Amino acid sequence: MQRLRYSKFFKPGILFIDAVLISVFLYFQEEFPDESNILIFFKANTLSFICLGLLIWFLIAASLIVYQVQRQLLYSQYVAKWFQQIFLFGLFLFLIKHYGNHNPNSKGLLFPYIYSSFLFLAYKTALFYGVKRMRSSGINIRNVQLLGREEGIVRLKTTFEDQKNFGYFIQDVQSDFVSMDKLIQIWREKGIHSIFISDNWLQNKEFYHNFFHAAYDDGVVVHIVPSMAGYPILEHEISYFESQPILIRAKFPLERLSNKLLKRTFDLLFSATFLLVIGWWLLPLISLIIYVKDNQNPLYFQKRFGKNFKPFYCIKFRTMRTCAATPACTTQRNDPRITSLGKFLRKYSLDEFPQFINVLAGHMSIVGPRPHMTLVDEDYRAQIPLYAVRSKVKPGITGLAQVSGLRGDGDAGEDPDKMLERMSQRIMADQFYIKNWTLFLDLSIIVRTFFQLLKGDNDAF
Repeated sequence: MQRLRYSKFFKPGILFIDAVLISVFLYFQEEFPDESNILIFFKANTLSFICLGLLIWFLIAASLIVYQVQRQLLYSQYVAKWFQQIFLFGLFLFLIKHYGNHNPNSKGLLFPYIYSSFLFLAYKTALFYGVKRMRSSGINIRNVQLLGREEGIVRLKTTFEDQKNFGYFIQDVQSDFVSMDKLIQIWREKGIHSIFISDNWLQNKEFYHNFFHAAYDDGVVVHIVPSMAGYPILEHEISYFESQPILIRAKFPLERLSNKLLKRTFDLLFSATFLLVIGWWLLPLISLIIYVKDNQNPLYFQKRFGKNFKPFYCIKFRTMRTCAATPACTTQRNDPRITSLGKFLRKYSLDEFPQFINVLAGHMSIVGPRPHMTLVDEDYRAQIPLYAVRSKVKPGITGLAQVSGLRGDGDAGEDPDKMLERMSQRIMADQFYIKNWTLFLDLSIIVRTFFQLLKGDNDAF
């Protein structure tokens, strides 16, 4: 087992710093007019008011699990939790001041709270990226062992090697089965903290019981990597009937009515604002340039699959010669069918702008899995496990896969194996987005898309 010298002090240290910051804020907020009634006790006893505030803060934090930050957590997920924490705590303070004052003045609390919230989020952001930088430099790392040769283990190995900021240092990899004595020897010699083991290694009942007994006895943390082809893990979560664990159908965030309404409202406001501020002059201008330069209809309506594989017509600016555009053939790098103007429009994603009309019509969302050609969907749907999960939400103008460098076929060329691997990575990004959706994840993708649009995308062809 790996000996952790300083990590055990990290979280208590953060809790202590946060408690000090909240106490300072509460100290300066603990000023109520003379006519306060139910807060007369707190007016006379500042310490009691601060203790009450700290109790509420940490009760909210416990319910939201904001202090349990997993190493692979995205910044958008991290900051979303803190926004919820700050909002709920601010609501508590407002209610206390409102009902404890015959003549409440919310401005006295609102503006200081907003300023303090931004400062607190800046501190949390610096802490988030500071810890990641520490882990990239070899501090606060975990020694891990990978057991298995399956695809999930291989991808995990690549992820740990590429994402040093996760703080997982691979000490040992065993592709083939080894004896328990050998495993225990490795754990102790290399100070293994965590094991990522393929579920295929655990099919043998005797090995299963011996493995977990030895791991817990040595204080090693075990993580099971499921075979994606064997378990529909993305659509299921563990539940219990008394003591019997089962996999039940999970409810994705966007299957909840409240989240559906939130996302649809955001889509309508964002797309309407874009069309009223920019689209009303930019879309006609690009249409005119295409018509004059290429002498063809500027708009192209292509059949795509939407939510639940319901077909719709995706609107795009025409970037290919009219006679060359065909739903039976995907574009390739340096495709001769693409016009010179079309290359420019594709590089800066300007050809996608008419899809804001699709968003208003309810066919698409601002953020979501990109709609593929129907032929592509039908082809890869039979080859990639859980491909159909991406149809659980509306397709988007931009998506997590696109801002993660997975747009187009990359360097796969016409190699079918490389193209399949590239598409599999894209689908995994879509599945992650669907399972972990938050409005803040959408906002972060939009911001990343904006900067990507400014510099252009060479994989857009």
